[in-house]
Amino acid sequence: ESLAQLAGLAITTEDSTLLRMVPTALEKLTRTVAGLRARTLAAIEADGSWRADGQTKLEAWLSAHTNTSWAQSRREVDRARALDTHLPQFREALESGDIGTDHIDAAVRYTLDSEARTEALGDPNSGAELLARAAGQDSVAGFTRTLRSWAASTDATATQQRWVRDLDREHLTLTTSDGGVRISGWLTEEHGLVLRTALNAHTGRPAAGDTRSRSQRDAIALTGLARLALDSGTLRPAARVRPHLLVTVPAETHAALAAATLTAQHTAEQVVAARHTAT
Repeated sequence: ESLAQLAGLAITTEDSTLLRMVPTALEKLTRTVAGLRARTLAAIEADGSWRADGQTKLEAWLSAHTNTSWAQSRREVDRARALDTHLPQFREALESGDIGTDHIDAAVRYTLDSEARTEALGDPNSGAELLARAAGQDSVAGFTRTLRSWAASTDATATQQRWVRDLDREHLTLTTSDGGVRISGWLTEEHGLVLRTALNAHTGRPAAGDTRSRSQRDAIALTGLARLALDSGTLRPAARVRPHLLVTVPAETHAALAAATLTAQHTAEQVVAARHTAT
């Protein structure tokens, strides 16, 4: 009933200050509900009565009863198990609205991937309690950096193994699609940062009249970096024919394009002249 009343609230622009406060309040409420869901899922799993429906996996039962995707249900169940078994301090922080599920997902990734790290969570001075406080005082990105440092200090071997696994996961695919090329893939955080830095350096600060989106500027920058690499002469310098791209245009096509350009330019000049005469 309370949620129904909340959903029925009229959102107006009469009070800008109050309006800007709504997203923060709703985020805190969302976090509290997420914490309650996690605690409820842990209790449902412990109760075991969900198996009476014929389901063998809790995530399948949750998906069927909440009409959510199996992948989302799997994430929720995994998160609930981690909070109940190893990270109860994080669940308390989630229910109080101090942290979000993104903080928790980062904590699960970096604290439960090795036995040494899982054991380190119980340390009263540098374990889960300390990390939960750090999460409540930092953004997800900042907290992730803290987790990576913590993980490296608690199990250096696992850090090295993760780095090797991540390198093996890297891939890039160029697929011809819809008259163009679709790009997909995955990079490690370090290599992603290298690419982002290079793209930012190539695009620079957008001009005042530049209305292109960030993704549009990145697309141009990526091809620009590729051209720089090809034009530099540093790729396969010992090859008889260095990597290059040669575009051949028939003379007729070139002449037609030139004529079309002149026609368009002439038309534009006529339009400008007509407007000038009219004023």
